[in-house]
Amino acid sequence: SISRATKPDADKMQQKISDMLVANGFYEIMNNSLTKAAYSEAFPAFDPAQNVKILNPLSSDLNVMRQTLMWGGLESIAFNQNRKVSDMKFFEFGSVYFFDASKVGDETKPLKPYNEHTCLDIFLTGNKQAELWNAPSKALDYFDLKEYVMGVLNHFKFDFKALEAKEANLPHFDYATTYCVDGKEIVTLGKLSKKTLKHFDLKKDVYYATFNWTLMMQCLAKAKEVHFEPLSKFPAVRRDLAMIFDKNVTFDEVKKVALAAENKILQSMSLFDVYEGEKIPTGKKQYAMSFVLMSPTTTLTDKVIEKTMGKIQGAMEKELNAVLR
Repeated sequence: SISRATKPDADKMQQKISDMLVANGFYEIMNNSLTKAAYSEAFPAFDPAQNVKILNPLSSDLNVMRQTLMWGGLESIAFNQNRKVSDMKFFEFGSVYFFDASKVGDETKPLKPYNEHTCLDIFLTGNKQAELWNAPSKALDYFDLKEYVMGVLNHFKFDFKALEAKEANLPHFDYATTYCVDGKEIVTLGKLSKKTLKHFDLKKDVYYATFNWTLMMQCLAKAKEVHFEPLSKFPAVRRDLAMIFDKNVTFDEVKKVALAAENKILQSMSLFDVYEGEKIPTGKKQYAMSFVLMSPTTTLTDKVIEKTMGKIQGAMEKELNAVLR
């Protein structure tokens, strides 16, 4: 008989992402699924009541199953920093485990209170490259992390226009962003707080992302096939726009409003300058943005272009209280 592999193949996908990360200078780490209960008690984002406890633990350092890969990753960074390795890019695939006491009671389903899913975590710390005589060293930052996160998501056929970004107010981060698909959180990325790092005796900034790999594989199974279209015969047109927004308005929010206002000929949108200072009111900031417009059926006239830009500008003014610079 012929055994058919399930699609998408989880092992092949994991290997594909691993190869991509390794090609970008990452090292794969593997940590023990057993950890110390003290971690969940020290970090408010994790509930000690959800720990899966070991009945006969070898020690207090290995008495529960991990709720996150973050603890093991930070232990790995601390281990290397103590041995004079300061620049690190790590990733880890692994399962996390949770216990739900409210589901206890059904003797026919003893495993019902327990939940397990797979995560992919990424860690960055130190400089982007080693010191060179002809180039200054540059510290890794949030945007380096975001670039790698988007690289991973790109392999899962996600429609980036449909990705919903929101601020993640988690106590172990200084700042973080969560990306959702259909209201489900698929990845959270940001800069870990000084308090979190102090717990592991780390002095350098650490940027961290955690993917819900199990959920991403489910999304991939439902993803539409990729369809190719011929290149347009008609030229693209770029228009720039500078507008003033409230300081708490993110570019993702601006982009979402613009795409909702015009989704037929607006091909792409990018942010090339952020300014706060002289002539900008307190509590405000200026975004300088570029818009690429193109029609697959005709050459765009000045009238159509101006009308489209006016529609986008009007949507920003109405929904985000923006002001033209």
